[in-house]
Amino acid sequence: MAEKIFEIIEEGTSEVVRKKSRFLGYICNVRSEEEALGMVESKRKEHYQARHTCYAYCISADTAALPNDLLRSSDDGEPAQTAGKQIADVLINRGLTNALCIVTRYFGGVLLGTGGLSAAYRDAALAAIDASVLAERQLGKKCTIVSDYNDYGKIDYLLRQKEIPVTGSDFGANVTISALCPEGVPLESMITDAVSGRARFAEGEDVIYAFADGKLIFL
Repeated sequence: MAEKIFEIIEEGTSEVVRKKSRFLGYICNVRSEEEALGMVESKRKEHYQARHTCYAYCISADTAALPNDLLRSSDDGEPAQTAGKQIADVLINRGLTNALCIVTRYFGGVLLGTGGLSAAYRDAALAAIDASVLAERQLGKKCTIVSDYNDYGKIDYLLRQKEIPVTGSDFGANVTISALCPEGVPLESMITDAVSGRARFAEGEDVIYAFADGKLIFL
């Protein structure tokens, strides 16, 4: 299991050819089993002449600290564990969650054997992931920090130094900073120490977020 957890931000596609059989890979973000199965049926209709539509998906609860509460796969008529399991293993080894990967096979008339099939489905899934855009999944809490102007510089420096995402600032009678506190970071005590307890700190709701091309997105 990968230590970091990633989600698909932009879908990816691939094509692998083995002895005239074409393996078309597709990967995307999904949030429910219903959504995943609906996408599988859509691909079946799109490739109605294909021999097999094999897939795997892994989905986590939005508030779960660990990914993949649900992991399902299908060989869709291929020999057992030569297709769906290969795709599922790729998702797990790449640290993905909330992901669906489908590999559609157009049979080329030449048998590949179980080893050849396993390698082809694995390679098509890997290539689809490599063609997609991923973002590392982060768990945290929304928080609000209120300080006077004299302490704002120290707090701003601390947030930048610790790479704490700031989502907004309001400069009124006091400075009010909206930020995201990553899981496991004792931000309140760090701010308290930095300004000798003069700032007010309040935690809000749990959030899951990521950065894609330097932009903050909520998952």
